Formats: sequence, structure tokens, C-alpha cells
Amino acid sequence: PAWADLPFAERERIVRAFAALLEQHKDRLARIIGRETGKPLWETRTEVASMAAKVDISVRAYHARTGSSQTQSGAMVQALRHRPHGVTAVFGAVWARRGQGGWLRRHEMKAYSEYLRQSGWVFLGVSSTELLTRFYVFVVAGWFGAAMLASLSATQQLLRPVPLLAISWSMVARNDLARQRDREAWSDFRRVLALAVGAGILVAVAWTLTLHLAWPTIATHLFGGKYLADGWMVALWGLGAAVTLGQTVVSTGLQVLRVFKPLALANGAASLVAAGGVLLAMRGLGPAGAIIGTAAGQLLELAAMTAILLSITAARRRAAPREAEA
Repeated sequence: PAWADLPFAERERIVRAFAALLEQHKDRLARIIGRETGKPLWETRTEVASMAAKVDISVRAYHARTGSSQTQSGAMVQALRHRPHGVTAVFGAVWARRGQGGWLRRHEMKAYSEYLRQSGWVFLGVSSTELLTRFYVFVVAGWFGAAMLASLSATQQLLRPVPLLAISWSMVARNDLARQRDREAWSDFRRVLALAVGAGILVAVAWTLTLHLAWPTIATHLFGGKYLADGWMVALWGLGAAVTLGQTVVSTGLQVLRVFKPLALANGAASLVAAGGVLLAMRGLGPAGAIIGTAAGQLLELAAMTAILLSITAARRRAAPREAEA
């Protein structure tokens, strides 16, 4: 082959030039590997550095494993000659001694502490959201009994397609939002989220109106006429479904930006407001207060998340020209 026919000095020059290119474009290559594999940036940077370091390792290996040598041992001459045979076998083993075990070194384990911190914030946010959406169940069951809770659940269930639509959109749009983030196309990033919220609210309103108008028929045939007088709950739950859709869309944007701490704090604050709102509203409005109090917490969370998203994207858009000038 042409590569094997080249002198060693020429092959060394080529691979060292390759290593120099890796070093020159290491940040860009690390980002590309991260987008393709989903690995964190610290790990992809290590991979690029390892590729560049492999050149020196290979050159040293060449000098150690080629040519021949002789040593005199008494009346005998020991000769070492290297002949290429290709790969014959690969054996792997762990050999631990003091100073080894790099995977346990503190400075390398620090990278995983970031995962723990971010996971903790995500867990707080998810737990808060669960409290936000489920708190009314315990209060209604305790104050008004299982029959009223069943009425609330029956009028809510047929609105589930709205938040499920938002979740489906989130799964599809996440990669596109990540590409816009990496390109620092913040106007497009915001535009996608705004269009999704606007279109989603229109769908939620249309679906709620359809269910509200058809509720007498639905209650008669699906529930045996049990919840005929509860059509007003469908309208209130529709408001909550529209807000939930907005929460999911904006939350997706914040997750793509990896701002888990502000997102978790917004979730926590909204959950406290919802819990207090449910208790206060139910004292004055009865069961309807459960829906209104929950919606109040959701609206607060949506407003807080939107403010965080706008603030972060505006800051990064202002920082982009300064980085380009530098």
C-alpha cells in the first residue's frame, strides 16, 4: 500500500500535522462529538486530546518495536528482531497498584459531581410539579369525599390529550432547539417556543370548547348521566390544560439551555402558591377552588419560567458579539 511505502519520516510528519489540526480545532470537534453522541463536553474534550496524544505514543512504540538489537551474555549472543505479523490477539486486564486507578481520582470525579447537582435540581423540580398537579386530590377527598373527587377526575380526563400533545412536541422539537442553541440563533430559539405556545393554546381552547358543548352527550353516554351538571368544570380544567401546555413548552426550552436550578426554584415557588391557593379558594368557592388554585400556581410557574427564559437568551445574545470580537 502507498502508506506502507512511505519513509517513516514522511509518515511521522503527516500524523504530527494531523495532531496539530486536532489541537487547533479541539473545541469544535468536541462540540460535534457531543452533538452526535450526547456525551458531556468535558468527556468529548478528553477524547479529542486522547486522539492527539496517540501520535506521540505511536511514534515511541514504533522505535521500541522495530529494528533489531544484540546483547552479549557470557559466551552467548542474544538477538532481538521485530517482524510484523499483524494483530494476533488482544488481552485486557486490570492491574492496580498505588498511584493507579485514575477513575477514582478526586479531580476526575469532580466532573460527576455536576451530574449529581443537576440531577438534584431536576428531582426537586419534578417533585414540585407533582405536588402542584396532585395536591388538590388529597384536599378534595378529605373535605368533600370521594364522590366530588370522582367528578373532578371525570371532567379532567378527556382533556389529557392537550398535555400529551405538548409532551410529544417536546420530544420532537428538543433536537432542533439544541441545534439553534449551538448556533446561538436565539431569535429562532424564542420564535419556535412562542409559535408552539400560541398554536398549543389555540388547540387547547378548541378542544375545551368542543368538550364543553358536547358534555351533555358525553356525560349521558359515557358516565350514565352521573356528571351532567358538572360541565362548568370542563371549562375550568381547559384553562389549566392550556397553561400546562405552555409550561411544558417553556420548560423544554429551559432544559435545552440546561438551567435546571432556576427551573426547579420556579417549580417549587409555584407549588407553594398552588397549595395555598387551593386551600384558600376551596374555602370560598368549594370544589371549584381546587381547579382555580391549581391553575393559579401553574400560571405563576409559567410566568416565572418565561421570565427566566427571556432573561437567559437575552444575556447570551448580548454575549455572542463580544465573544466574536474577542
